[in-house]
Amino acid sequence: MSSGLLQVGSKRLFVEDVEGDKPAVVFVHGLGATTTYYEPLVPALEGEFRLVRYDFDGHGRSPLAGPITVPDLARDLDALIATLPGGKAHVVAHSLGTLIAQTVAATTPERVHSLVLLGPVRAQPEAAKTATRARAATVRESGMVAVADTIAKNATSTAARTRNPLVAGVIRELLLGQNAEAYARACEALAAAENPDLSRIEANTLLLAGKDDKVSPQATLDAMHLALGRVAVEVATVPDCGHWTVTEAPLFVAERTSAFLRAHGAAPRRTA
Repeated sequence: MSSGLLQVGSKRLFVEDVEGDKPAVVFVHGLGATTTYYEPLVPALEGEFRLVRYDFDGHGRSPLAGPITVPDLARDLDALIATLPGGKAHVVAHSLGTLIAQTVAATTPERVHSLVLLGPVRAQPEAAKTATRARAATVRESGMVAVADTIAKNATSTAARTRNPLVAGVIRELLLGQNAEAYARACEALAAAENPDLSRIEANTLLLAGKDDKVSPQATLDAMHLALGRVAVEVATVPDCGHWTVTEAPLFVAERTSAFLRAHGAAPRRTA
């Protein structure tokens, strides 16, 4: 495995790559996370796929390059996929990362074999935009410690935290390790994001969210399923799980993700 800062388009990004000649899967983390978020999925996929994880602009070990927008983050993902053999990959994404993945799949569909969207999100309603911008302001003023505990509690399921007391601690640690200014800019990018045109996506798609996910409720999954049109779509709901699906239900997510990639990952298939 290789890891380190690589030149991806115009930016230096931290990339972890289990190299090989197998089909590539690129993982896109969400707001406040890093490549480590996907560690529980590695055992289920290694050996069958080339696993490529990266920290997006300003998160984790990737330095902050400047202003952050969802279109900019999508260009970074597109540039990373372009470096892989064939210039195409399966994409697994979480939360804000799903908006990045949707954007690439809609604007350059030739880049994406299949999509796994965990806790998928769309453009925020006005009330959520206001709250997200307020969070950015809080972080700028008081640092990540001002929001870490609240997010670790409110964005996860009580059942998941009770079942595994490490859940809140892992999420808290991911958040506390972030650059506060980069996190604030990513919050503002989420608040400013517009909806990609899902009807342009050609990749088979798995939509997976926790039953207790307030960020990605069933109504969001249903609307996305409808908007994806004739693309083959699977929808899965994780019991006793909130928004941080991989951390809260690692075995469930690993099983459904690996099964989907094996069944649908070889080539896009469209329904009649």
